Amino acid sequence: MTPTELRAAILGMGECHVPAAQVHAAVTAHGSPILTDDPADPDRQRALFVWIPETGRQVDGVYLWVNRLTDKRHAAAGLMNRCAATDLWFVELTVTRGVMATYRIYPFTADGPGVTDGRVRYTREVVGLSQPDPLNAALSAGSSFGSVLRGSDAPDISPWQHTVRATGSGPDTDGTIDADGVRLRYRLSVPLTPHAPLTPHAPLTPHAPLTPHTPHAPDDPLDLLFVFDAEKWFGRHRLPQVLERAHDDGRLSRRYAVLGVESPSDPAVRLSVLGGNRAVLDAIATRLLDQVAAQLPVRPEQRIVAGQSLGGLAALTLAAWHPSAADTVLAYSPSVWWHPGLRSRPADVSGPQHWIHDQLRAADAPTRLRLAVGDYEEELAPNVAALAATASEVGFPTAFHRYPGGHDDAWWASLLLDDLRSISPTC
Repeated sequence: MTPTELRAAILGMGECHVPAAQVHAAVTAHGSPILTDDPADPDRQRALFVWIPETGRQVDGVYLWVNRLTDKRHAAAGLMNRCAATDLWFVELTVTRGVMATYRIYPFTADGPGVTDGRVRYTREVVGLSQPDPLNAALSAGSSFGSVLRGSDAPDISPWQHTVRATGSGPDTDGTIDADGVRLRYRLSVPLTPHAPLTPHAPLTPHAPLTPHTPHAPDDPLDLLFVFDAEKWFGRHRLPQVLERAHDDGRLSRRYAVLGVESPSDPAVRLSVLGGNRAVLDAIATRLLDQVAAQLPVRPEQRIVAGQSLGGLAALTLAAWHPSAADTVLAYSPSVWWHPGLRSRPADVSGPQHWIHDQLRAADAPTRLRLAVGDYEEELAPNVAALAATASEVGFPTAFHRYPGGHDDAWWASLLLDDLRSISPTC
């Protein structure tokens, strides 16, 4: 069946003559979601999500969580419908052709967590109990983001597929830095020499001293990329291997030593560490970055600092307080609502933002900034746009981009590769 025929068969089950077994087989072969053009708008598509439970599983309802499309106040749009007299569940969303969003599926019973009167109330617990879509093509291809909705014009995420088997960078080394009463673990990966045998990831030793890896060729230029939330970028997404594979494939002209600091798992501690923490950022800028740069086999031609969400705020704050620490700062969906005294994320983040604006205004030597935010991030989107305007007004060379998505690793990873591709030491 074509996607259009399959859509018609699913929406018409119970009224058409296509056997349920044939529809099941077609759905399994095609995968989910099923994309078809929106006849009313050439810039949009219909995404039909389909889920089939395991045999014998009790299911009273199914909630489709799509990042920023069916969460929070939009949760009702994610409730799936059951095809009459079958075990097939479905729901259709109309989206832009460039949309990309991670998503998960939550099958529930009437007395399940987050369920009231047969309806799901969106909570972080519900998202945590949700599962990747086994019919999703990105998941089947080894996506490190799990299941992903991608419109026809969405970015390519193939560099982030099968990242566990990505090779080419050296094994990680790690160590710790102490700042503001918190011990933070950092991790470093340096590309191997092109002629050295590939080495699988070695087990990490806690608090190990920082030592350089087997260097790559001395005349091969190298850049240093620093990332916040290293537990995610090194552990789940295997960023060093992805960058090295992208270089080998010709997607990146530069090679990168990747350094990252892990964030505390407790949300309140993470807020205190990444939210304008001078002791932490001083330690990163004046000790860690310089120490690592000195130990690399060649002097890095440029330093790039990248962060997302609270990590994006920390990256911007580092640019304001330590302008010589980085040549370029990449801040995606930065938490511009942060201000001193916060112990948790405020319920309302739509009001005027002042603190990070003031830090950029007080900076001595502007650093190149690249900011991005998703169209579906609601109150955050205009506030990040306002910060980009302030940065430009006070002299920061600033690029700002809005993308058709939400607060989403898949987008942040794609933006990171695109920005690294376009950055050169002379720009």
